[in-house]
Amino acid sequence: GASGLTGIDVNDPAAMTVLSSRTGSGLAADVMGIENMAVVTSSGKVDFYDLTVPEHPVFVEGMNVGGCRTAIDKGILYVTNTSVLEPDYNAPAEIPIDSSPTYPVPRFTGTFGQFTSSQEYGSAATPPTNPPTSPGKLQIVDLKRADRPVLFTLNYAAGNPVDVTVVGGIMAVAVEHDGLYLYDVRGLSDGTAQAPLQLAHVPVPKNLVANPGRYSRVEIRGSLLYVAAKEGGVQIYDIADPTQPKLVSAGNVEMAMDVELVEDAVV
Repeated sequence: GASGLTGIDVNDPAAMTVLSSRTGSGLAADVMGIENMAVVTSSGKVDFYDLTVPEHPVFVEGMNVGGCRTAIDKGILYVTNTSVLEPDYNAPAEIPIDSSPTYPVPRFTGTFGQFTSSQEYGSAATPPTNPPTSPGKLQIVDLKRADRPVLFTLNYAAGNPVDVTVVGGIMAVAVEHDGLYLYDVRGLSDGTAQAPLQLAHVPVPKNLVANPGRYSRVEIRGSLLYVAAKEGGVQIYDIADPTQPKLVSAGNVEMAMDVELVEDAVV
């Protein structure tokens, strides 16, 4: 958020300690760790910080690409360009306090533990009547070169790309109301700079479940792909054949803002 990058000691989950905090280039939307580096994505930049001393993050460089989510694979940066909005802290929570099922009280609360409605992309639960006036974009950047060139830009006329992940040469892109895109990006990771090859586009399953939701986050584990679809809960696809993804689980009633895989559990 507006606080930028914050480092927290989680050795004791019941008493987490803030180690450092520093403002970045804009509204921080995503952070990922690679060895001793933190990669922070904001609406206008991707910033890199050295975390060798966690109490004192050192700014290394900033790149003039940015948006909401990033993935890095074999020296290639993938970044969705959809801007994230500052939360409305006075709005009702997207997960109401009195909702069913009853959610447990978090063990850590306060500045970093409260939940408010973010309305991340300024969108509503229902698809827009008209397509966006400008296409959503995903940029692919070569981090192995000192000049950090943008190799390819992918456009999405029907919606905003809000998450990206790359596993085993397969790139999955979640486009909020437009569903899931799969690409073969092995030609990028092997150094030949071949353009991503689209393997499949799977629309949000409006005709298969009562509440298909809107795609928010995506993760791959083995031959399964997991999507957090907000009002549509968690949806799971079999991508053993990435040209023919098959929906194998959907219909959850819980709001799913994000999805993480921890051992054999979906969180």
